[in-house]
Amino acid sequence: MHIKKRGNNALLYRSTWVRKGAEENDHGFSRQVYVASLPLQATEIPSDTDAKLTPLEREFVEQRVVGPARQGLARCQADAQKRARDPLWRLEEGLRLVREASALSAQGAVPAARVRELHAAVASIQFIGASSQPAERDPLEAAVESLRNAARAVANGHYGPAPEEGVRKSPIYVRWLEISEQVDGSAPDGLLRQLQARGWVKAKAR
Repeated sequence: MHIKKRGNNALLYRSTWVRKGAEENDHGFSRQVYVASLPLQATEIPSDTDAKLTPLEREFVEQRVVGPARQGLARCQADAQKRARDPLWRLEEGLRLVREASALSAQGAVPAARVRELHAAVASIQFIGASSQPAERDPLEAAVESLRNAARAVANGHYGPAPEEGVRKSPIYVRWLEISEQVDGSAPDGLLRQLQARGWVKAKAR
């Protein structure tokens, strides 16, 4: 089988060899028999065409027509998705329109509020080389996560077993006292006292 392209269609021909003398011919020749046609952009073989093909011919059409059409469609879809996410061409188009508006504003001024909106929109654009400012994390959430991570580390043997003597002088115990002072109220500038001072935590009645 071979293909002839005509316009946007692929014409499928089946070749058969006619031997010398088979039809009172003086020499052998190849006879081309038209089978069917399908669009060059077809991503599936039409059912009526498929019914006329042998398995090998079907594989041939898949490789020569359907496969490339699918690849072309995939590229078009990928390009469309890329364009939909691309801000640059929008900026280029916007710049062209702003320049036109700037020239035309000499004939008719535009409202200052609209220009301020334009400035604000441009200022919000993220550009290459700009320093990113991550959103500030909730300090209490960070403290809770740190304590949980510390607890897991201790459970997993990060510090190992405590010595039989001198535990209260160890850096680990000193750090624990600092944590306790922050949450049990013994430190006047600790976390519990600050939360109580602002009404987030009520002091226990004595």
